[in-house]
Amino acid sequence: MMPLKILKGIFFDYFCSTNNMRRKFILTVSLSVLISQVAIAQVDFLWKHSIKNSLNSINKSVAIQTDKWGNCYMTGTSWIPDSTKDVLLIKFDPQGREEWRRLYDHPDHRDDVPVAMSLDPFGNILIACMSRSDKSMNDILLLKFSPEGALEIEKKIDGGHKLFDAPVCITADDRAHILVGGYVTTPDSGLNAVLYRFSPEGKLLWSKRAGTKDMDIFNAIISDDSCNVYVAGNYKVAQRSSDFIIQKYDSSGTKMWEYIYDGMLSMSDGISHLASDDSLNIYFSGFINKGSDRSDVPLFKMDRNGKSIQENLFFGGMSDCRAKHLYVNASGVYMTLEQTNYNMGGQSSNTVLLYGKGGRQEFSMNSRQDFRYDRFIPVDGMPLILGTGLTRPENTLIPFIAEPDTSEELVWMFTDNEVYGLTNMIDYAVHGKRIFFLGDDTGEATGTITLLCYNFLNPNKKSRRWIAKLSDCEVQKD
Repeated sequence: MMPLKILKGIFFDYFCSTNNMRRKFILTVSLSVLISQVAIAQVDFLWKHSIKNSLNSINKSVAIQTDKWGNCYMTGTSWIPDSTKDVLLIKFDPQGREEWRRLYDHPDHRDDVPVAMSLDPFGNILIACMSRSDKSMNDILLLKFSPEGALEIEKKIDGGHKLFDAPVCITADDRAHILVGGYVTTPDSGLNAVLYRFSPEGKLLWSKRAGTKDMDIFNAIISDDSCNVYVAGNYKVAQRSSDFIIQKYDSSGTKMWEYIYDGMLSMSDGISHLASDDSLNIYFSGFINKGSDRSDVPLFKMDRNGKSIQENLFFGGMSDCRAKHLYVNASGVYMTLEQTNYNMGGQSSNTVLLYGKGGRQEFSMNSRQDFRYDRFIPVDGMPLILGTGLTRPENTLIPFIAEPDTSEELVWMFTDNEVYGLTNMIDYAVHGKRIFFLGDDTGEATGTITLLCYNFLNPNKKSRRWIAKLSDCEVQKD
């Protein structure tokens, strides 16, 4: 819901500039808009869980996923002071009831930390973890749980040199094969980007590496309907430079093509987000350095054969900009990005962008102070912005839901002022009209995970139109 102080300001300015007869009309319209807005709740609160694995445990959230039946899975890390970290996994049914809880500790009894989670087509839960073997060695750990909570795969992978190896991303293809991307460390060339493909039973089918004398990391991974895999990340990462890299492999592990991009100044460039549309065109974004540690945000589009279709660049001026999230639907490409202005003391803001199918930027919108735009999600066919607002003086994050409008304003927004103690918003998910927020307060001594669920209600179209007009200071009679 739009804050009353904003509406009051609009009404006051307009009210003072009109004659008495017009004032009466404006006041009547203003009150009717307020009444219609209050009467229509865009979001209903459904349930909330404050999660601690034990009274003294410290708990950190990592990711959330929902399956096609409406069940919700949350993974994170749980530990008690002066102990090792374990993987926490919880399943909630569509009504928010906890069905089961698992705490995983590898037989080595050292730190096991989840990094990414995904579901396969059958609803099995896939978790990519970092697992320590000793103080100087870290392995990639793959876990698979059934929807009933049974541990089906427990596979530890050493990069071959007993050094520090870690996953970054995980997904499954249409045949439930498991794909894990990340990096492994070698004695002579630093980090090498690595891609693994496993059978549904956890057998390693093949692995691929992209290695230079510098650092190489795969950050994002997707699969298409033919079980081809696209993996992207940062290539040749040195002190002042890095490149884009994106590769395509077929299901047998044959490399179909590779694309490497070095920005115009041959400085630090990297991919952090990868997506596809219904025609299986590939989109990726991240950052392109333009000098003086300032970056712009690219958006590249390629067809499935690796041919470049379009390139866009969002110029941040003197700000340092990086992509936060990338979402593609039939309307175009929605993005959120973060801007940091070092000339203003490191002040940060967020921006949302929409690029149409033809590649033209349709709108951009900057966040107001104390609001953070994190990502777009589709709810009932409508792209919504999810993020957080910061309360004062408590400095607690509260959930934020908004709908963008072509006027480059928020048509409406919702904030839940009943949330306390949330200092990190980590992940979001959607199932149908249900929206999930996952966060925590780690950094505190207690470390509690917070999981919130809301139900989206379609706002009345006429009311939405009135609010949009008011946000532009225009009040007209239909």
